[in-house]
Amino acid sequence: MNKNLFIFFLFLLFSVWSALLVAQEPPTSIFDEGVDTTIRAEDIGDDVRMWAQNTALKLTKALEDIKSLSIPEKKEALVSVIQESVTEAKDKRELLLMRFMLNRALKLNEFYQNQSDALVLNYVLLPAVKKAILLYEESDLPFLEANKDKPESEIKPPAYAAFTKNTIDYLLTASNMNKTLEGQFNILKSSIVWIANDLLHSSETKRNPINARLILNLQEKGEELKTISSPTYQINNSIRKLILKTKNEIVVETPPPPKACADASVNLRNAPIGFKCITSANVIFERAEKEGFGEAWKDLQTGLIWSDRNSSEQCLNVIDEIKDGIILHSVATRICEKMGGTVPTASDFKIAETHGFREALPHMKDHQYWSSSVHLNNADQDLFNGEDGRLYTINPSIFDFFFVRCVAQ
Repeated sequence: MNKNLFIFFLFLLFSVWSALLVAQEPPTSIFDEGVDTTIRAEDIGDDVRMWAQNTALKLTKALEDIKSLSIPEKKEALVSVIQESVTEAKDKRELLLMRFMLNRALKLNEFYQNQSDALVLNYVLLPAVKKAILLYEESDLPFLEANKDKPESEIKPPAYAAFTKNTIDYLLTASNMNKTLEGQFNILKSSIVWIANDLLHSSETKRNPINARLILNLQEKGEELKTISSPTYQINNSIRKLILKTKNEIVVETPPPPKACADASVNLRNAPIGFKCITSANVIFERAEKEGFGEAWKDLQTGLIWSDRNSSEQCLNVIDEIKDGIILHSVATRICEKMGGTVPTASDFKIAETHGFREALPHMKDHQYWSSSVHLNNADQDLFNGEDGRLYTINPSIFDFFFVRCVAQ
């Protein structure tokens, strides 16, 4: 055979063989998880922030929009919005916990093929969307803010160990509610991989002896499960026991200290629900959500939720009934009752002031607030001054108008 012809045929054979190999490799999915522990400043830039913010808004709107839809329509709408959100992030490194949650919801949805739409809606999609929104508010947004403009050497990954510990119940429920042994098995098998990977991605805790042992156990179980083609109840239950044991033993990351409430770089007025800041009195206040309370903040030491002022209108606190030094019925108490709270006592204001609550709450400066406390000897009312943090006594016959702020547990 001509030497050149032989080389040509050899080259042709090699080309065909290479093409076959490539064809056999599964295509990379944009929904596959994968994160590096080394994070660059550009990985958490404005485009990632914008994606996270827009996705949270989009998911929140989707929950509202589907209320009037049928169950199959709700399922289809949520799958669509999740896929759209994940696809939009395909060119960005996968770092945020919200995105992990959405990825896993899509994968779990695949294991519910030909099963009740109500099952996958109520036990996979709805919980995942709500959890993703919460993860954005409580984890991803604080992570992005805390690491903004930091050099690469100072950027730490999100709290992956805490995330996986908090999502294990969701994964186990998704498995338990699946109607087939195979579906349950596939969810549990995927969960083993996800949990192990999450623990590996936690640069802070993966070398902890407990977590290191858990990772090895999960990896060994993952290899063992690759050989199983016909799962049984016993096999599935053994996996569940391992996952539950793992959950109980996981060592999570040490949460970063909250920013100071008085930090000028922190815009508390736009803080999301769940945002925490610490006062100069070393007490943490958390942005809370309570209907009717406006911009509410919770004192995590007392558990009291403080409302914003009731309105821009001040009121004369006409008293109808007093008992044991506390106003039971008045203009102010009726305002707070409508908001689902009560008027703070003088003691509530005193304790809150020692906790530095004026550093967190809005509309404090140049504002005075009614308390529900009176003096037994002359029925003078205690008034809190938001300017200096002191309580003053005022005679009700003076007919002064002041603001109302409410509290609730």
